[in-house]
Amino acid sequence: MRVGLDLHTLAGLRQGSRTYMAALAARLPYAAPDMEFVFYATDPDAPAIRALAPDAPNVRYRPIPHGRLARLIAPFPARAAREVDVLHCQYLGPLLGGPACVVSIHDILHETMPEFFPRGLGSLMRLCYPGNARRAARVLTISQFSRDEIVKRYKVSPDRIAFAHLGVGEEFAPVRDGRAVAGLRARLGIPDGPYILSVGRIEPRKNIPGLVAAWRLLRERMGKDAPTLVLAGGRDRLFAAFHAQITADGGGTGIVFAGSVPQADLPTLYSGAAAFAYPSFGEGFGLPVAEAMACGAPVVASAAPAVPEVAAGAVLLVDPRDTAGLADALARIVTDPALASKLSARGLARAKELTWDPAVALCLEAYRLAVGRK
Repeated sequence: MRVGLDLHTLAGLRQGSRTYMAALAARLPYAAPDMEFVFYATDPDAPAIRALAPDAPNVRYRPIPHGRLARLIAPFPARAAREVDVLHCQYLGPLLGGPACVVSIHDILHETMPEFFPRGLGSLMRLCYPGNARRAARVLTISQFSRDEIVKRYKVSPDRIAFAHLGVGEEFAPVRDGRAVAGLRARLGIPDGPYILSVGRIEPRKNIPGLVAAWRLLRERMGKDAPTLVLAGGRDRLFAAFHAQITADGGGTGIVFAGSVPQADLPTLYSGAAAFAYPSFGEGFGLPVAEAMACGAPVVASAAPAVPEVAAGAVLLVDPRDTAGLADALARIVTDPALASKLSARGLARAKELTWDPAVALCLEAYRLAVGRK
């Protein structure tokens, strides 16, 4: 069987969908040596693409167009039909022609939370996603919550959709080297003392203004003993306005805007945190929560779907719209070492359960079923 993986998202910002396809590409060829894999990338010769499965003899590399129309309508679908038996895409597969398609849809938050999506993009998603999901030979997703929403809203037959949680990469583990933590703090401009960390794109859905407001309440209570707030993540088109709002009249004092931190540095950054905060209004999964737990950071996270499913009782959950409640939860962690230690231990245990093996097995099953269905 020849399986194509659409890796065009690997050229974009680091986010869950990119991590997902990179993790699968790095594992699938070794898990199924009897299959041939074609890695479709916008730059097939890029070192990052070649490094995914460097010594796998059953991998070939082929280009995929940058443009959405060329990728979904022509000429790519016809070429893919000649080259592979099944094509694995994210969110949207070919709209005209192409091989049997397995589509991974991480979430449909544009349906349940349209206010967080640009109007044009949200309209395009609502127009294209439902029919594409129903046409796909198999649909995969990353949480029970997302599976239930897709079945309900897109009328996908329950026997054609399955989920497996995302895994946590082996690189995410506690960093005990104090010099490494100190060195990273110096590079990022994090002052001495404890810090509360948030990792993720700085966009409205992530509720960073709510976190800042909660942190300010915490600072009012703790005074000079209040932890620094470190915001790490990519910046969307609204970041400049957000930054100006937060820093107006000296309001940014005590906040470090770390920007997009390299993947290799994230375990150290998580490990040094007194607490990790993730007050998102909604997620298909919430991978930073899993990464933080794997590094031993005590976590305060949103009670909104699907974060509780990921946390499985190992974190403090709060209503993301309850600023005072978020401040209280953060205060409990940073002032109660016993609670912080208990949450750290629970998080480490939960993170060990979140491996990539179920997702890999689910993909291989989906590929075989997709070819049989066609």
